[in-house]
Amino acid sequence: MKSRYLYPLLLGLLLAGCGDDNDSTPPEPPVPAAVHIDEADTVVLTVESFESETGMVEFSLKDASGAALTGASRYELVYFGLPAEGKASRNAKAWKRWHVTQSFTCNEVVSECQGKLTEGSSKGRYSFEAHGLDWSQDAPKDSLSRYRLAITLHGAKASSEMQFVADAP
Repeated sequence: MKSRYLYPLLLGLLLAGCGDDNDSTPPEPPVPAAVHIDEADTVVLTVESFESETGMVEFSLKDASGAALTGASRYELVYFGLPAEGKASRNAKAWKRWHVTQSFTCNEVVSECQGKLTEGSSKGRYSFEAHGLDWSQDAPKDSLSRYRLAITLHGAKASSEMQFVADAP
């Protein structure tokens, strides 16, 4: 056999033996960078910062796969003002003067949203401004020294677990 026929024949046999591997699993689709909150089956809320005096809160929202959630607009935030440890009144009827709460809500039920929720330039990052937060509304002057926040965000299919945040003492 002539060598000029032998090389193409060997090359053809070599290429025929290199079939695709059917035993490998197909690659998983990439995780989306961002998902609208109404399409998410889970909402994971992480509070980044809380300024007790102004009520400013910064947080991020993700789904279970770690994709950023965009388009959040429904929320519930409740701010709590409390006296220093051991300084509460022993008079049961005085609890209103020693405990201040203010709520900020935006959902289908309320006609006007309270506060301002802003989505940041990074997908899934938000800030909330509590316009009208007044710690002195029902408490004696300088009676409050501890502040707390309860926050929940809602999508069409899921809501975040309520997060409780305390300011640094």
